[in-house]
Amino acid sequence: DGEKIGWHMVDAQGVIQLYDKDSHEYIFAITSNAEKITDELLEKIDENSEDTFPVYVWLRDIDTEAALSAMPASVSTRAISGDGESVQEYIEQKRDVLSEAYSSYNNDFVDSFFGNSAVAETSTVTYRTSSTQNVEIPTVEFESEYTPFCLMNLTLDQIYAMVGDERVAEIGFVPEVEYVPQADIGAASVQGDYVRDTNGYTGEGAIVGILEAEGLPNTSLPVLSGADITVNGAVTQVTSDHASRVTAIICGQEVGGVTIGMAPDCKVYATYTDVQNLITITAKQAEFMKQMEWLLSQGVHVINISMCVYSEIHEYGTYSLIDRWADHVDMNHDVLVVSSAGNRKYLEDPLHVTPVGMAYNGITVGAYNDMDTTAQADDRMRDGSCYVEVEREENDPGPFIYHAEKPDLVAPGTNIVIPGLEAPISGEGSEVDDGTSFAAPFVTGTVAQMIDAKPELSSQPGILKAALLASAFRTLPIEDGTSIHGTYWLNDQFGAGKLDAKNAIYVITSGNYIYEYLWGDTMSYTFTMYANASETQMRVALTWLKQSVLTGLPTGFGHEIYASLNFIDDRPIADWDLEIYDPNGNLVVSSTTENGNVEIVAFDPLVTGNYTIKITKHANVNEKEFVYLAWW
Repeated sequence: DGEKIGWHMVDAQGVIQLYDKDSHEYIFAITSNAEKITDELLEKIDENSEDTFPVYVWLRDIDTEAALSAMPASVSTRAISGDGESVQEYIEQKRDVLSEAYSSYNNDFVDSFFGNSAVAETSTVTYRTSSTQNVEIPTVEFESEYTPFCLMNLTLDQIYAMVGDERVAEIGFVPEVEYVPQADIGAASVQGDYVRDTNGYTGEGAIVGILEAEGLPNTSLPVLSGADITVNGAVTQVTSDHASRVTAIICGQEVGGVTIGMAPDCKVYATYTDVQNLITITAKQAEFMKQMEWLLSQGVHVINISMCVYSEIHEYGTYSLIDRWADHVDMNHDVLVVSSAGNRKYLEDPLHVTPVGMAYNGITVGAYNDMDTTAQADDRMRDGSCYVEVEREENDPGPFIYHAEKPDLVAPGTNIVIPGLEAPISGEGSEVDDGTSFAAPFVTGTVAQMIDAKPELSSQPGILKAALLASAFRTLPIEDGTSIHGTYWLNDQFGAGKLDAKNAIYVITSGNYIYEYLWGDTMSYTFTMYANASETQMRVALTWLKQSVLTGLPTGFGHEIYASLNFIDDRPIADWDLEIYDPNGNLVVSSTTENGNVEIVAFDPLVTGNYTIKITKHANVNEKEFVYLAWW
């Protein structure tokens, strides 16, 4: 009614704070940069503005190309060199350079608010635990060494101060998380034993990371005692049956005259999310990222994640915080993340794909039942292997209307019994285990075999992914027994099909792949491949990278493209189409899906000669595109 109820103050960050006119007590604040705050965090602020909030802070990305210019010229090229040792040198130096750049960037940001990082990490704020007791916790819980990302426990005033900083892209609420495991014949079912024993590709030279939920592999077991395994000494030294089985599928040794693992000669680094003594939400969220960054620091080529990052706030089957973070790691650090799709017994909604499995750039693996035989005809999808994604409504905020189509492919995940490990290691649980947890390491082991066969591909996860998808076996009945055969596109339940290690090795050793870095104004690209009319069905897979953060302001790609997007540090993903033309110029087959970053086609070559592979982009949304093609 026109009565003066208070007074306001506008600070340098554009935050308007309202105070009671008599008591001068704080009432609320508004900011012109409120679009940087996620809806979940705004809801929490509305519920109780006096709380300390667990938040993540995404910063605008650094110029990675400028940072990498500091690398010696002899190792700075991304071109495949043909020398596995020099490629490994490239991977490690690139990660070192970027780690130093990101650490400095994040430290400078923290310093600007808290004086210096050391002070911030030891300063505390009051936090109310679930038992209603107040404890003192760090203000800054985690500064990433590989991404422009921090986890903090902030007051409302600190949040409003940060959103005014031009380096800040987004501040969001961190949900409570729990890390849950996704819980023989298998290697033969995917022809991994043929690759290992006949082709002789045993994973030598491949460096594999394993990130588990509840413990480390038991390296004293006969199946693992001869393997080259290094466990993270900084975590509590407990072992788990789950970690031991996952590790044995990847690098298990000979037991009773039978070699167990897909890649027994690979080098393995193993760690897990050690959350037993962690109190805060941000600390538990940070644990996943800390352990993944430890694996990056060891120079790994592929990371196996056989767990579900359980959260009550982020809906499964959507592109979550952890998926965005994983995509950034994949994009910038030349590592392939292989994750399990999830199992119905861990989810309220039984079939939604779980985080990390919704990340675009990694490989998400579902599970099928090989019926304890090496025959293909009797295989069935495992009941409960998750495959459902949730589409956003057209009027929902954010740049992504569609999510990635997952899983990418499937592998054995039922009745997993490993010789020498039949009885429960800890005296608890079952002699037989199943789930997508045990499907993922078959893919990881195959990646190690591929790197052994072609060491120069250790820095090219996009090629490895494209080759795995192109070579997957297509005939696979789904739960109702219906056989899916000859379908050109990704199947909703099993993606590209069943893992076939022998076919994947053929693709890369035959040179049936190509990768290109295309500038944003390149709207189409063509490539020719030769095919005989007598050959059986051919398959071509296209994949491209999801670029998860905006690097600076590239020329011609100004703020106006991103200003209306809620997730302003996420780049819109490009939409590429795939077409195949015969030697006479006739269109043979095409794939024009709108979802995700994969297109697959299959066709019978009826004419001998050069076939044209054409890819076409619908919109010019990124400064540069990273595209990968493989065919089988």
